[in-house]
Amino acid sequence: AAPRTVELCPASEVVGVTQAGYDREPLRPGECRRFAVWPGEGGELVVDPPHGVHGTFRLTGFDSDAASLAAAGFPPGKVLMLPGLAHVRGGSGLEWRSDAAVFNPDRSPVDAVASFLPAGRPNPSAPSFAFPLRPGEVKRVDDIVAMPVLNRLACSGAVVVRVNGTGEVVGCSRTYVAGAGVERHAGEVLPGTSERAALRPGARASFARLATSDGRYTNLGAATLCGSPMTVRVTLTKGSKSVAERRFDVPPFSQTQVRLDDGLGLVDAVVTADGPPGCVAFPYATVVEQGS
Repeated sequence: AAPRTVELCPASEVVGVTQAGYDREPLRPGECRRFAVWPGEGGELVVDPPHGVHGTFRLTGFDSDAASLAAAGFPPGKVLMLPGLAHVRGGSGLEWRSDAAVFNPDRSPVDAVASFLPAGRPNPSAPSFAFPLRPGEVKRVDDIVAMPVLNRLACSGAVVVRVNGTGEVVGCSRTYVAGAGVERHAGEVLPGTSERAALRPGARASFARLATSDGRYTNLGAATLCGSPMTVRVTLTKGSKSVAERRFDVPPFSQTQVRLDDGLGLVDAVVTADGPPGCVAFPYATVVEQGS
C-alpha cells in the first residue's frame, strides 16, 4: 500500500479527526477536508464521531514511487528536513534502518543538495551530495545511514535537502526493523518538513495521542538549523492537566532524541524551542513497539 490522501465529508454530525502531530480538529457536516495518511501509528487517522464509535484509517506498507509521493499530499519545500534517520542496533538486538526519498513534483528540473547532520554533536560542516531531479523524478536511498561516508560519522541523524535556484521538493523517510521477514513491516513513515513550517523561537508545536504504555513507547526529537545550541521543552498533557515535562538541548546543526516517560497512557505534547532569532527546529515523534 502507498501513502494516500483521505477525504472526509461528514453527512449530518460533527466529527473529530486526530492525527499524530496535530491537534484534534472538528469537521462539520457539509465540510470536506483532505488528510495525508502514511504507514505506521504516527500516520494513522482517527475519526471520533459523537456517539463513541471510533474509526481508524491506517496503511500497512510504503511505496516511494512518484505516483505514491504525489498522492501522499506531503508538503513541498525549498529547504526540507528529514529527521530521525538511523542505522543502529536497538533493544533486543533488533536492527533499525531508515530509507529516504526525495521527489520533484514540479514541471521543471531542480538541482538539490542533501547534507547529513549527525545526532548529538555540532556540525559546522557536514557531508553533502548534489543531485539533479527531473520533473516527476524520485531519488531514493535505502538504509541511507549505512553509506560509509555517513556511517563513519554517526549511526543516527537527520538529512536536510536544499534546492538551488527555483523549485521545491517533497520528501519522506521510513524507519523500520530489518531482519528476515521483518523488513516488510511498514515501520513508520515521517514526511519531510519544510523550513517555512519549522518551529521558531517563541512558537509552539503540538503532537496528539502519543503512546507511552500498553507495549509501546514514544521517542520525541528535534533537528535544528542553527549555528548555536537550541533548547527544546516538552510538556505532556492529558486533557487540560500537565503530567510531565522534559527538556533537552540540540547542538548546532544537529539532532537530539529522547524517550518520553513510560506508563502515562496516551498523551499530548506541546513543544517549544529556545534559540537565537533566525534559528529553526524540526520536532518529530515516533511510536515504537516495546522490545525494539
